[in-house]
Amino acid sequence: ACHSTLDPLLPGIGPHTRRDQIYPYLPPNPLVDEEVISNRREFSTVRALTVTSEFMFKGGPEIIRAFEQLTRLPVKLTLITREETIPADWKKRIGALSNVEYHPFNFGPEEMQRIYAEHHFLLHPTLKDSFALVVLEAMKSGLPVIATSLYAIPEMVNKTNGQLTKPPLHYFDSRNLPNPDIWKQDRKLNDRPAFELLSDFIVEAVKTWVDDPALLIRQSLASWRKANEAPFSRACIHEQWNRLYASIIEGRNEGLSL
Repeated sequence: ACHSTLDPLLPGIGPHTRRDQIYPYLPPNPLVDEEVISNRREFSTVRALTVTSEFMFKGGPEIIRAFEQLTRLPVKLTLITREETIPADWKKRIGALSNVEYHPFNFGPEEMQRIYAEHHFLLHPTLKDSFALVVLEAMKSGLPVIATSLYAIPEMVNKTNGQLTKPPLHYFDSRNLPNPDIWKQDRKLNDRPAFELLSDFIVEAVKTWVDDPALLIRQSLASWRKANEAPFSRACIHEQWNRLYASIIEGRNEGLSL
């Protein structure tokens, strides 16, 4: 997504400029391997995870509305977010749900590794995002992802390791450029109802995995493998940076690199 926006955003760089796309590196979760993922089928309850610093912008209302409809299924949500981003009415709805466990957004890296390892999938139906590092973080722990197809998320998630839907708001247009009409309304999203179609998608996506544990495990393994192979692996990213560094040192850098 970022690579494709270079020409419209920086028209002066020219078509012959060198362009390297290097993804951010996240280390594998040392608590997770294929055996750990396969053993998740033994859980009596499917455990969903949401990790976000912004409840309203990252699909929080849609997730809570979905779990209000999922109370009879063996699925529970761990919600990790900053309390100050949750409006009072949504706090009440969260507190009324026995299938939602809330935690403040203050876990350290080792604690997060444990939390990821103990869950089955990530919910990230975001309205406003770019690369969404939390998605790659979850994949490194073998979590498939339910998300919106916003900006770079489809570069990490597809039908083999998750379920995607279009966002109800388009912060970026079809060329992945900022949509000024939506960005101008940004603050209004702090006071809004849930987008029902997105919430309904979450309900059906969760049911798919609850009803078919074998599919959930297959997509979990696919997510873990995808996140730990090129272009997201340490070896691949290390090689890309070394190659770029060498070309700069040797005076052969041809232009802008991303």
